[in-house]
Amino acid sequence: MQLRKGFSLLEVGVSILILSIALLAIFQSLSFNNSNLELMKKKSFARQIIINRISSYNFIDPIRINSSRSFNYEFGSYTFLVFEEMSVAGPNEKQITIRINLNDEVISEYKSIVANG
Repeated sequence: MQLRKGFSLLEVGVSILILSIALLAIFQSLSFNNSNLELMKKKSFARQIIINRISSYNFIDPIRINSSRSFNYEFGSYTFLVFEEMSVAGPNEKQITIRINLNDEVISEYKSIVANG
């Protein structure tokens, strides 16, 4: 009787199949995490733009009631489209809306009702 050493072709094929499925799952997970990271980065930039715009209303660039405007805002490596609107919400209240778009997609939106002052 001869003693055989090594693996059969079936064993090698099954091990390659298992290895390829594991690698595919790892690469898919990395790709998903990378796209999530990019989205979170865009949302973080958009929120910072909103904070900057709100703080500028009081000191630098007030917006009038019943008016709207839009403009490009360079932040990071992106060019965001910022839409701002202020309207009357009640007898002594105004509503502020800020919407941040990137490539025709709304990244973040902020709405608030504040007292006239």
